[in-house]
Amino acid sequence: MKTAQGRNRFVVIVPRLGIAIKFAKINVFKALKKLLLNPLKAEKGRKLARLKFQLFNSDFQAFKNFRYYLFRGIRNNLNERKFYQQTKHPILQPTYFSFFGLFNIQKASKVPLKNGEGSCWQFFVLVKINNGYHTFQNPDNFCLEKNRIAILDYGDLNVQKTLLQFGDVFYEKFDPDWDYEAYRKKAAEESAAQK
Repeated sequence: MKTAQGRNRFVVIVPRLGIAIKFAKINVFKALKKLLLNPLKAEKGRKLARLKFQLFNSDFQAFKNFRYYLFRGIRNNLNERKFYQQTKHPILQPTYFSFFGLFNIQKASKVPLKNGEGSCWQFFVLVKINNGYHTFQNPDNFCLEKNRIAILDYGDLNVQKTLLQFGDVFYEKFDPDWDYEAYRKKAAEESAAQK
């Protein structure tokens, strides 16, 4: 059994069963800090408005209110399961089950990326974007399944939008033996030749 830690989830990998169990983190202390300290920092006459904002603001993610810290792991688990069920895209590592977002059961990855972080940069080269999502920059969020790329962490809505737009390209054109350093060297040579 292995464990892994993410920003919003804690993962237990059970290789014998071929599953990974993703437990949602509930950050009570961060939530209470946001709920109680943020209004105190407000200027006089705005404390009640700030408290109402923390309690009732409908934008879950943009302002990182106290609900964000309490429920983001749960929300990501629910989003991951729903997105897999709706799309069944081959780039997604299957999410088999979600218990109300408190934990998910996903197929465990067996084969990490060969070139680690360099393999992740292939995503940006193939789709010609640089969005800075940590998901696409972290090799721990990917694995190889039958020599094809699979993504393990896709609960964030922005990641899902990117996968809907570019998932097919990345899945079809991903080369597990791609060498980022060789790519950079070749790009530098081509750039120098154009000058």
